[in-house]
Amino acid sequence: SGLPYLMLQEGDKVTGFVINTETLLEKYDGDDAKADKRFYNGIVRSAATCVIFNIGSTAAGLDYKVYPIQAMAAGSISLALGEGAHKATFKAAATAGDEFDLFASTRECLKNGAATAKNGFFQYSAAGDSKHPITVEDKKIGSNLSITSLIRMELSNKEAFHYGK
Repeated sequence: SGLPYLMLQEGDKVTGFVINTETLLEKYDGDDAKADKRFYNGIVRSAATCVIFNIGSTAAGLDYKVYPIQAMAAGSISLALGEGAHKATFKAAATAGDEFDLFASTRECLKNGAATAKNGFFQYSAAGDSKHPITVEDKKIGSNLSITSLIRMELSNKEAFHYGK
């Protein structure tokens, strides 16, 4: 046996398959001037949905970093909004240890720091409950995912990261 993966997170709280967000998130205090970034880490096996609670009245751009743990076919890593709308798919094949970036903040799509092709759109978090389906090649061990929310996102719930499909 042994550990199939290790997931690290900032803060002093224990993290398991569903991350502990207590030290990362703050309750919305009514101050619309907040522009802090929020970071989320997760493990995706074939498919998962990240739920971000944005109680602000404005959408916020998202920066994604995806680190494949196994080799994956071209076009098998995708990000979306809601039930699959506003989808973005990385066109390149992946090998273990690659880094795929989709940055709304700079309008860049990168593989290992170099520009790479994608189909679709840069991602954002809608106001309210914003659901983000993330898919990788079927039956793969997973992909380590890091999401940074940008612009203005007021997060109102400490349980803001949820897995499910």
